[in-house]
Order: sequence, then C-alpha cells, then structure tokens
Amino acid sequence: MSHSTYQWPLSPLVAKNPFRRMTAQAQTISPFAAAKEVLPQPVLPDHADWVSLYWRAWELAWSHIQLPGDDAGLPFAYLAPMYNGRLFMWDTAMISRFTVYSRRAWHCMGGMDNFYAKQHDNGFICREIDPATGCDFFCPFDPNSTGPNIFAWAEWGHFRQTGDEARLAKVFWPLMATHRWHRDNRTWPGGLYWATGMSSAMDNQPRVPDSNRHHRHWAWVDATMQASLDCEMLQQMAAVLGEEKLVLELSQERTHLIEQAN
Repeated sequence: MSHSTYQWPLSPLVAKNPFRRMTAQAQTISPFAAAKEVLPQPVLPDHADWVSLYWRAWELAWSHIQLPGDDAGLPFAYLAPMYNGRLFMWDTAMISRFTVYSRRAWHCMGGMDNFYAKQHDNGFICREIDPATGCDFFCPFDPNSTGPNIFAWAEWGHFRQTGDEARLAKVFWPLMATHRWHRDNRTWPGGLYWATGMSSAMDNQPRVPDSNRHHRHWAWVDATMQASLDCEMLQQMAAVLGEEKLVLELSQERTHLIEQAN
C-alpha cells in the first residue's frame, strides 16, 4: 500500500519533521572486521568464552545490516533480523538500545529515521514498512496498523547515552505528532488506550480468546502504560528543548493516565 494513498491535513508538528524531506543517503556498510576496531572492547580476562560470544553476537548483527530499495524513500541503512524482511516498529526501537554502542561504526539510528521519513501528514506511522518499496503494510485505521509506540523511550535512551541534543531537536516533532495520533485514534472516551495482539507485538498472547487482531472493545493496560511512558519521555525531551506548553500538556495527560489505570 502506497505511503501517498491517504490525504490528510498536514499537522503543524509533522511539518517540523525533517526526516520526511530526506532522500536516500549515499552509504556503504563497513565489513565487520573494520567495524570491530571501533566497537566497545570487552575486558573479561577470566571469561574468554564470554568474549567470543560477545563478538559473535556483533558479527551476527552486522550480517543483518541492509540498504533500502533505491526508490523506497528510506534514507538510511538499517538492521533487519526480522523473519519476513520487513521493517518493524517494535523491533527497530528495541534494537536501537544496543546498536547505540556501534554508533562509531555506522549511523545506528537509521532504522528509526526510516520510520520518521514515512510519517503521514496526520502523524500516523505504520508498524510495518516494506524496505524495498517504502510502502505501508496496513492502512491507518486498521486496528493492527501501528504500535507499540515506544519510539520516544528508545530516543530518550539514546540521548541519555550520547548527549546528542541536535538529534533530540529533530526527532521530538515526529514523536510528538505520532503521540497525538495515538491519543486521538487509540483511546476510549475515558482516555484509556486499546491495542490488539498484533499491535501490542504479543502476537500469540492468550488474553484475546478468539482473535489476536481485534481490540475486543477493552481497555488494554499495557497500551495505557506505554502511553504514560511515552508522555514521560516526551515531557523530558520538551523540557530539554524549552517547549514549556508541551511539558504541561504531557504532564497533565500522564497524570490522568496513571489515575485512570490505577
């Protein structure tokens, strides 16, 4: 499904998303032997087997770094160990928590940037993207189309480890836009959030008795807590960037979510 299929009013937050204007970057993937020289070196003199395991894990990761299709509209190489070759929102966010240690060898947040590059005008980001074509695999209002929204958690972790305020200033706007999209389209009137087995990234969970693709009209505690976490991460970003009105908005929403969840 094409990224340009939907025509929505352009959100002012999405208008500040610099990744949507990026084109494919000229890039090469360094051989693992070269990357190894700038990866963190373990100091474990009494555990040579642990050291071997450590380097084998990095070598396996390196073998999964791939370039997107030439016409996909995805700017960066990405790490993709997923079984079907797609870019997954949840996996990409999780992966970024260890690839930060490889940032001297390559642009380790490229997978995240690719999702921001495909953000829709209204803030929606699909949970699965075809790296060959750049197309979404779900339309926005499919209950399984997005989530879990842990991008801000991943980006705040990256900032805490790198101090890269310039990146924080770029990613905050697509993150805030997708947060508002989730709030507008993934909540019940009382403010609690919903998800599905697919969109919660727990595809085979037993909590949904007859389908992992339906929200069952329930409030989902994990989706609500993830939204609260998203508020907390974005609130801290907004404070660093001096966005005081958004600090207040996010603080109030988080307080409400905690009260409702309890």
